[in-house]
Formats: sequence, C-alpha cells, structure tokens
Amino acid sequence: MGSYATAEIHIEVQSDLIIKEAHKLAHQVEKAIIRGVDIINTVNVHVCPIDDYEDCYD
Repeated sequence: MGSYATAEIHIEVQSDLIIKEAHKLAHQVEKAIIRGVDIINTVNVHVCPIDDYEDCYD
C-alpha cells in the first residue's frame, strides 16, 4: 500500500481462553508488530483455538 505494508498473522490460543482475553492478546500482537517493523502500519490478527486447528483453514 504505497510506502507502507500490511501484515496478516494467524495466532493459536487454547480453546478455553475467554474471548475478552483472546481479543486483548490479538491487540497486543498487532501493536508489537507495528512498533517493531517500521514499514508495517496495519496488522490483521486472526485468533484460532489450537484444538480446532482444521477449522481455522476452511
């Protein structure tokens, strides 16, 4: 996107993780990538339960 890049990342969490915590974790990952990689200004984080691995790639 012009002089900036976007990133898309898939993270796996335990299936019993409370959705509020999974959402918070996704934002932490997003912020860490944006802070750590100068060219990236947008990150899409997909959260998937680790024990439903196959369902994440449908």
